[in-house]
Amino acid sequence: MRLSRLLYNTSDKRPTEFTYCLIFGLLSFLFSFVHLKVKNYENILTDFREIPLLISIFYLRNPLSIIFLCFIAITSVLPDHSITFWPMFISHVISLAVIWMIYQWLLKTTFKNWILGLLWGAVILLYYLFIIIPLLIIAYRLFGIDSGYSFPADYLNVTTSAKFEIISTALVTGIYLVQYKIRELQEFYQIQLEKLNENLIKTNRDLDNFIYTASHELMVPISNIEGSLKLLLTDNLSKEEELEFFTIMLSSVSKFKETVENLTEIYKVQQLHEDDIQLNNIQDVVDDAIKTLEDEIQMVDCEIITDFSRCPEIKFPLRSFTRILKNIISNAISFRSSDRPLKILIKSEETEKYNILSISDNGIGIKKSYQNKIFSMFKQAHQSSGRGMGLYIVKRILENEEGYIEVESEVGTGSDFKIFFRK
Repeated sequence: MRLSRLLYNTSDKRPTEFTYCLIFGLLSFLFSFVHLKVKNYENILTDFREIPLLISIFYLRNPLSIIFLCFIAITSVLPDHSITFWPMFISHVISLAVIWMIYQWLLKTTFKNWILGLLWGAVILLYYLFIIIPLLIIAYRLFGIDSGYSFPADYLNVTTSAKFEIISTALVTGIYLVQYKIRELQEFYQIQLEKLNENLIKTNRDLDNFIYTASHELMVPISNIEGSLKLLLTDNLSKEEELEFFTIMLSSVSKFKETVENLTEIYKVQQLHEDDIQLNNIQDVVDDAIKTLEDEIQMVDCEIITDFSRCPEIKFPLRSFTRILKNIISNAISFRSSDRPLKILIKSEETEKYNILSISDNGIGIKKSYQNKIFSMFKQAHQSSGRGMGLYIVKRILENEEGYIEVESEVGTGSDFKIFFRK
């Protein structure tokens, strides 16, 4: 299990930095045996080890990984040419670190893939002519390896002997970068397509549920109005009875209007996907939510305790975040126990994929049979003046941002809502 974690990152389903260093380091090790001899240097060879090393730059996220990568690659000179190990190792680490920084800058540009490939080919030429070759000559001299020629002569000899390596490395890595970016783009669009497909399936499911709920909720007041009209058409009703049926009809019209408003709000929530995602200080958002509920809180004996030491910030649209907190805190106030003062504990923690906000109370609790139903449209665990929409809206807001909500509750003890915000 530990070995698999070392080699493979389960979170993004890609090899780890260690694996990339191992693969490209070994490839460079093997490519070092395809070499050409450099004029005036009996123990120094020009080879194709640079191709895997330069391609690895596209995959490495941490520049410190270059040290491990170069160590594996340069061990090919051991033991026959051990004197050249350190100058080659040091010059390669420095050169590849510079190239890594240049590549990170190129990633921030908006060049088309083929232009990026051409630029990379030019960067590789500069890498050879102005970074790795000069550093190699200097490093060799510092470690006592001297051809007896001047620096310009050594530079000319090395660049002339390595010209095939320079051109082939620039071409191969440039072409590889173009296909790498194309493949990366294809993977991105594939992921987007899968997400769109998932959203379409969810939208169709929500639409079916919406139609069923709408028809059911609207039929009740319509049936009441229809029944009252039929009775009013008869001639044997007293004035009091007529007034009673008119009252029923008026109440049904109000119910009809309220249902239409509720369904409109549900539709808006289902389509909601906010772009203004920001990093929020949880304590600040909780304070704002409490301030808007100040009148409700002052009417009851309520203590709110917070602990955000394990995760002080959450990335989420601020307006939606505040709405979630207000809804759950308001529910805790509405369904408090009459036997004890209300206590609400709000705390946070984080996992690899989620920031988790837990809101627990010591209220009347929710029956186990209702705990899954309370997140559905027009469903309530207790009789109240509410519309049974609050937790459904919370659930939809979270789902729109790839999060979710759970509840654990015990009747007479209280409830614990866990809100999962996707990182």
